[in-house]
Amino acid sequence: MKKTITFKSSLNLKLDKKCKELKVKLKGKAQGMEELAVELVDEKEMAKARFIEKAQLEAERASLRIEKEALQNHNGELERSKLEEAGKTSEAVTHVTTHPGRPP
Repeated sequence: MKKTITFKSSLNLKLDKKCKELKVKLKGKAQGMEELAVELVDEKEMAKARFIEKAQLEAERASLRIEKEALQNHNGELERSKLEEAGKTSEAVTHVTTHPGRPP
């Protein structure tokens, strides 16, 4: 049996070494790109969560504003009815004092 021995030239050895180095660099860069992709996804999710939270806060503020306006309107109506009652009472008192014995 013949044995075949292959000699690589020094240029081929240098190229092989350079190829291995580049493969290692590429693997490192690929891993770095994957990490960046994960960070981007995380950033996107956080931005989405912030947007949703902001929208919920805006909706809550709007709801509170509406509730405040409703309470102010209700308070205004109560004040008016109290004033009307006070007015009717004062009219009745005036009527009784000016026309005793007659119903108001």
